[in-house]
Amino acid sequence: MIISSELKKIDDNRENLPKGEYLYIYSENNSKPIIIPFSEFQGLYQEAKNDFALSPLDPVVSSVEHTTTIREQNNIPNFERIMKYLMEKIVINENDFDNDANELIIESSLGDFLELPWEKVTEKEICVLRRAGGGKKSSPYEYPNNLLFVISNSNLSSEVEFADLEKELKGEIQMIVNEVNGTVPKLFKVDNLHISKHTTIDSFKLLPWNEYNYVHMIMHGDKNGGLCLEKADIDHYKSQDVISIEEVMSVLKDRNFLLMFFSLCNSGGCIFNRNSLAFRVVNEGIAKYTIGYRYGVGEKYAFSFSEIFYHTLLSGAENSRVDRLERVYRRSLSEYYKGLGADKKYIPILYIN
Repeated sequence: MIISSELKKIDDNRENLPKGEYLYIYSENNSKPIIIPFSEFQGLYQEAKNDFALSPLDPVVSSVEHTTTIREQNNIPNFERIMKYLMEKIVINENDFDNDANELIIESSLGDFLELPWEKVTEKEICVLRRAGGGKKSSPYEYPNNLLFVISNSNLSSEVEFADLEKELKGEIQMIVNEVNGTVPKLFKVDNLHISKHTTIDSFKLLPWNEYNYVHMIMHGDKNGGLCLEKADIDHYKSQDVISIEEVMSVLKDRNFLLMFFSLCNSGGCIFNRNSLAFRVVNEGIAKYTIGYRYGVGEKYAFSFSEIFYHTLLSGAENSRVDRLERVYRRSLSEYYKGLGADKKYIPILYIN
């Protein structure tokens, strides 16, 4: 099923509408476009951002057997009202998802529309693909497959106690490297791999971005959508040094990645008064695909999805060159859902150029 939207400015009396901006929403099940004053949509969206509920933190448990941490204390916007408003207008039938893909495609040039929790339109476990429209088109090279890790273990705040993520970050990296170097023959070959440890703002800017088409970032995410990098001062390297979304976009300008995987909080949405980094990178043609997290992300969940995703990618289970990463995401999400049970608060979301 496909739901799409576009923003239109009405300057005359077309369709008997007063002058102004309107959000046109199209659905396969609606015979006519749904027309909503854009100011009304914006009002409901901002209300959701203001009417947040404090997200329960994963317990910080340290033991020999297991460590559970969360990368960010997070305020989750309450999208219930805006989703109810939209679902009263958009016709969705449960049998729309009675197929192997269980897929919902959302198409829009508006990051606010794309990032909404469309996964909740049905009780079924569905795969939502978010296609950004209207921006610059990406044209990355697909081969060779070069993978860049960008890692930071800076503490996020002096006001809130967070567990040290060093062990967990190393675990996520080692897991992916093990997949790359595994003894099982791979249909998907990684040709070059580079790891940037203890990344500072200066080293971030100097990374050889042009040599890589896959980028995986592991770190804390700032509540405003920036990256929490480490201080250059070796005695205080675990103190955060935030690089903003705008600074990141400036560094990545004119790059062409196939995939940027942001394994960090607030990378895929729910940032106050701005679009997420994952959406911006796709919409401005810097990457063909991005994966990020709306809200915060518990470390065990981030690890779990990364493990499933890279195992699926590297095993060649979905090795068709056509829409390969979409297929990998779809299969990985299905496996990820099985491990979540009823808990769906940490869903990695895919944006597509």
